[in-house]
Amino acid sequence: MPHSQGPAPTMTTLYPEDRRPVEQDTIRTLLSAAGLLGSFIAGIYAFLSGRQKGTTERFEKIEASQGRSNERINDLERRVEDLPSKDDIHQLDLTLVAIKGDISTMRQMITGQVEIIRRLEHVVVRHEDHLLDGRK
Repeated sequence: MPHSQGPAPTMTTLYPEDRRPVEQDTIRTLLSAAGLLGSFIAGIYAFLSGRQKGTTERFEKIEASQGRSNERINDLERRVEDLPSKDDIHQLDLTLVAIKGDISTMRQMITGQVEIIRRLEHVVVRHEDHLLDGRK
């Protein structure tokens, strides 16, 4: 018994409307469009990666500069920490005022001692003159 198959299949029965085979011209057109799109995407990628490389180099330069700036700032902070505080300067000022007063007092005392030494020197000169004149 031969197997009966019914009516011969047509293009419409083999492939529903939304799944019809694509013709070769359409495939070539799609492949060309895909190649063009791929080239366009590769160009954009190359452009962006080139910009990123330049940007990366600029960022590295900025980071190096910022590193040097950070070192300078840290050095300045250490120096400022070693500087005397406002209270230390005030204490130093008070001490200098006290020393100035002590020096003024010492100056007056020395002035008095200089006067005493002048008077003693005058007395000694008078005694020398008296003794030297008495030998004659």
